[in-house]
Amino acid sequence: MLRPIKDLVHKAVSVLEAPHFAEGTDRFQRPATGHVYSITRVPSFRPGRFRPPAAPPLYLELLLLVREELIAMCNSPQKVGASLLANVVIRIALEKKVPTLLVARGHSLILLAVNLLLCRAGISLDKAINPNWDEHDFARLTIASAELAGAPLLLLMYRNMAQLQSEARAAMETLQTRLIVMDRAEPDSFDQLSKLSNELGLPITVASQDSG
Repeated sequence: MLRPIKDLVHKAVSVLEAPHFAEGTDRFQRPATGHVYSITRVPSFRPGRFRPPAAPPLYLELLLLVREELIAMCNSPQKVGASLLANVVIRIALEKKVPTLLVARGHSLILLAVNLLLCRAGISLDKAINPNWDEHDFARLTIASAELAGAPLLLLMYRNMAQLQSEARAAMETLQTRLIVMDRAEPDSFDQLSKLSNELGLPITVASQDSG
């Protein structure tokens, strides 16, 4: 299923805020649908006083799972490829406004959105693991999230080549997609990707390849 980047931006912001949700600190985001969450300062908790409402348990669990995925990526060799991928997609889809389809094989769609958001905000992946956000960081994330949400970018979780072909054609119809970028691919799939590229008349760029 194709997902516009704007549908994933608010989840990406929430992943970065997940530690604050879990710890009940004085910075949090109120759940909202279809909007980038606003970051609000509230009084510090003391017995008998107002305490910030926690995120819904299932939603918080999802955020923390993606955060674990982020930490695992940052502690692996995939970190370099993830940074390269984010820089390429930001430059093409956001700065040059080229309608792009970003296909995920190695990571979840929300994690890819987190990666793009951090890249646009100029915040390193390492800082996202152990965040100590200040007002300047919040301002950068707010601006970056608004910019990213407006990019002509669709995301897709890869299942098989037939699904990719079908969804790529749909992306060409709905967004006039002109480029496909994949976070990774297996070496034995490159012939199929080359054939698909010729059939669609679209270039396909692979950020990294699986070993073996």
